[in-house]
Amino acid sequence: FGASRLTSFLLGLAVILIAIASPLDAFASLLLVAHMIQHLLLLMVAPPLILYGAPYLPLLRGLPSRVLKHGAGPFLASPGLQKFGRRLTNPLVCWLVYTITSLSWHVPKFYELALSLPFWHEVEHLCFFGAALLFFCHFADHFIILDDMRRQQNDDFFAAGRVMLIAEQRAGEGNIPQKRRLAPCGAARIAE
Repeated sequence: FGASRLTSFLLGLAVILIAIASPLDAFASLLLVAHMIQHLLLLMVAPPLILYGAPYLPLLRGLPSRVLKHGAGPFLASPGLQKFGRRLTNPLVCWLVYTITSLSWHVPKFYELALSLPFWHEVEHLCFFGAALLFFCHFADHFIILDDMRRQQNDDFFAAGRVMLIAEQRAGEGNIPQKRRLAPCGAARIAE
């Protein structure tokens, strides 16, 4: 869990704060543009940032081991919850929930309801954010996996470079025959 994930998570929280607790929220009832910017922030900007931040990892790691072992672990590993999670996160289901949520709240009747009553406006925002989290969960998983793979490749790359440097040093001492002193381009760049 690196600095980039923490930064992403905090930026996601900041975007939510801007959307619902800044002057943008005050102007949302007066200007359609401000209202739509609010929706875009909640639908398109905050969810990917928060998901890339992978907040569930430190939250689960922060639980006492007893709670994790006897409570959260068995609950999260239960076959029923796993099956429900797989069905809910099916890409088609995620896309349908995201699309239907976005479109239904912009039907004039529901849009006017959200504008006229603050409670329904907050429900609208929660629906947008929840549907967007569900929609973007697939993309965030891929970015997290790619980030981990890139980090692992960098570790492997530098480890290979260290091995090649040691081999170069030993070759200079006469322990390794000269023919084996050739290094791949990456290791040669590290050696410079």
